[in-house]
Amino acid sequence: MVWVYDKEVSKSTAPKFPKSVASICHSVFYYGQSPEGDDIYEKKFQELESKVAPVIKNLDLNTEDYIKITGESKGLLALMIGLSMTRVPSFRDGIEDLHKKSVETILHNNYLNLKGPNGEDFSEFMDKYKIGVEIEKWVSLEPMIKVAQMIGESILSKTWMFLKSPDGINFITSDNPVSYSYPSEVFGENPYVGPAHPLCEIIFPLKKNLVLVCTPLSSELNMRVLKSNSQEVKRINRKTALSARKYIVSDIQSDALARMVKKLKGTEQAIRC
Repeated sequence: MVWVYDKEVSKSTAPKFPKSVASICHSVFYYGQSPEGDDIYEKKFQELESKVAPVIKNLDLNTEDYIKITGESKGLLALMIGLSMTRVPSFRDGIEDLHKKSVETILHNNYLNLKGPNGEDFSEFMDKYKIGVEIEKWVSLEPMIKVAQMIGESILSKTWMFLKSPDGINFITSDNPVSYSYPSEVFGENPYVGPAHPLCEIIFPLKKNLVLVCTPLSSELNMRVLKSNSQEVKRINRKTALSARKYIVSDIQSDALARMVKKLKGTEQAIRC
């Protein structure tokens, strides 16, 4: 059971009741490739998750020790992070919108001079008879996989640091569980940086008391477990909440978290191609 904070109907007080993990961030046939629905992708994701889960569970959290993880496990975790960024509506909706706009542009350009039966131009004809363009959701599946692989490969080239929270304060997660940022204070402003950029920093909550930071900086800290302070946890939690599309998930009931969620209503971190 977890506590779920909704950005769209956020209040300054915490939820009254917890929810089952199985009941949130879930949509039937979301990865289906046909109107009838299929679960090929869902089964593949479950296979990946079943391999990644014990890797995360067995991480040794001794403060200032090095994390020991095989190359295969690191690759699986990197792919999991990439997929966590692309298999969500914040990525897939953008791909579907791009296809829709492309079809609408082609229709408009090809039938610009076409007249309807009563002399209407093409746009008027479309509006009059409620003709629109609908895009099947499966069009975003191939880009979802390809971009996830690009992100995963980029992550493998970065420094991996594990931050452990102090007692009494934990990390949160969300329906967009991975947040990314570009260290503009170091490299200067760049509005075109995405999560696969070599200078981009990735933050992925692994457990309530542990996050993975994949960064282009601090190579001497690679695979180290570091003790974070309460201010660092709050900074990371704000990034997580800022990135969320709708739901923020926590292991605690907190009015302070509810107030932060309320302030972030309407925000979301989305990847647009």
